[in-house]
Amino acid sequence: MHAMDKLVLFILLLTLGICCYCNDVITTVAQGKVRGKKIIVLDNTVEAYTGIPYAIPPVGKLRFQKPRRLLKWEGVHDATQWDIACVQAPVANLTKKVFKRLPGGEDCLVLNVWSPTKTVDLKPVVVWIHGGGFNYGTSVHDVFNGSVLAATQDVVVSSINYRLGILGFLDADVPEAPGNVGLFDQALALSWIQENIHAFGGDARRVTIMGESAGSMSVHAHILSPVSDKLFQRAIMMSGTMYSIDFIDTTHESMIKGNAVARAVGCATDDTDLVSSPVQVLNCLRFKSAEELCLVSSEVGSPSIFVFLPTFHNEFLPKRPISAMQRGFFKNVDVLTGVVTEEGTFSAVYPMAPAEILDEDLNDVDKETLKTAVRRMVGSWLKYEIPEMVEYYEEAAYDDKQLLRRKNVERLGDRAFYCPNIQFATHHAAPGNKVFSYIFAHRSRKSVFKKWMGVPHSLDIEYFFGLPQVYGEQSTEEDKRMAMLTANIVGSFVKTGIPSLGNETVWPTFSGGHQVAIKLQLDDLQEVHGYRHEQCELWKNYF
Repeated sequence: MHAMDKLVLFILLLTLGICCYCNDVITTVAQGKVRGKKIIVLDNTVEAYTGIPYAIPPVGKLRFQKPRRLLKWEGVHDATQWDIACVQAPVANLTKKVFKRLPGGEDCLVLNVWSPTKTVDLKPVVVWIHGGGFNYGTSVHDVFNGSVLAATQDVVVSSINYRLGILGFLDADVPEAPGNVGLFDQALALSWIQENIHAFGGDARRVTIMGESAGSMSVHAHILSPVSDKLFQRAIMMSGTMYSIDFIDTTHESMIKGNAVARAVGCATDDTDLVSSPVQVLNCLRFKSAEELCLVSSEVGSPSIFVFLPTFHNEFLPKRPISAMQRGFFKNVDVLTGVVTEEGTFSAVYPMAPAEILDEDLNDVDKETLKTAVRRMVGSWLKYEIPEMVEYYEEAAYDDKQLLRRKNVERLGDRAFYCPNIQFATHHAAPGNKVFSYIFAHRSRKSVFKKWMGVPHSLDIEYFFGLPQVYGEQSTEEDKRMAMLTANIVGSFVKTGIPSLGNETVWPTFSGGHQVAIKLQLDDLQEVHGYRHEQCELWKNYF
């Protein structure tokens, strides 16, 4: 690293409360030696290793196939660059700020590790799985930086990349494209962690997997899957479960989408498709650029923004998730799970909605235009509409435009997040597993989101990572206190299996007969009973 580059890096990290030694540190894992760097975070030393490969690059003939373990590398692998993303479709407008845009590629199966000062005793491990609807995202994002959590909670933190979109979730029901390879990527990364995390001071017997949105759905998938047996002991699920009907497909649905892409790029015809000639079509698709396949996928999937999704009745998910949960086919692990107060409002910025429907007062839009726009906005997250449920939510609005918008985003929140979360928690707790539920309600006074949006989907991530503690003037004192509270919740759960609120308050366990959650807000922690119960009783019929 040149002297000027070091100076720029030092200044950048200093503004975030993270100071870089720029001293290299070398650790030996089963595959070879890996070079990281030492950094100072809130007066604690952390070793950071970013961009460690855990699989053979899934390119050429390996595209669409399950990942293959990387056995060895030559020399010392440089794990000091944090800039690798899996290829994905372009995103627009504010979404660029939500998902950090990096040059994407297929050689992207890497993981990151942040380790506090090593001691004789091995430390608990947290593994982060990013969200993005299984089609977008990367572990390389500022709000996924695990250094603060490692420094303040004395745990080893890891985060992982996995294949996305058509490259990660095309299911052609053949070994060449078995579906769910993005989830297989995650499982292989977890296996790598089992094999190697001790080299970073981590305890492979105390691994907690943690994710948000599609990352949380992935965590649920691992709880269900026989592929992930013995790879983790606890789970943290933030805003997402496999009960969400809009984020899982049948093999048939996946093949329909795959055929649409194959036709668009000249790999399928009326006589040759993924049903009749899967190997031939897949061979053709392997000669197309990954960027083209992802772009065409987003075009043929429109207006839905989440095109290729996990599938079931296969090796990774042998049963439909809802049926598996009802019949007890899942791992008995303790779980911390929750939501934010305004999950559905995130649809206004992902993808970006028209400016006039983002305004607080809605003075510049008439009711019918608004109704069409908000239905389209919410619908971009859904596989299909349920007319009677649209009517149920909208009839409460009458002629109130703000209430009409509010009810539509509540419909998305209930359908995709709140009610699936309650169903998951109820079934998972039934055999005696400890389930702790939360509702994140803290809104920063410096929030960039409109007031009507409240606390949107994903806004809790940076707090659970403890990051506002190092944001300087970018965060308020209240933000810093909330970050300390939520990071401590993560740390205590990872270490003991019981989340701590930092006082004498005991966090009650959730059950079907005692549906209780802790509302996380500064100086006013509350027990909430039966959250969204009336609405979720109606949604039961559709799950």
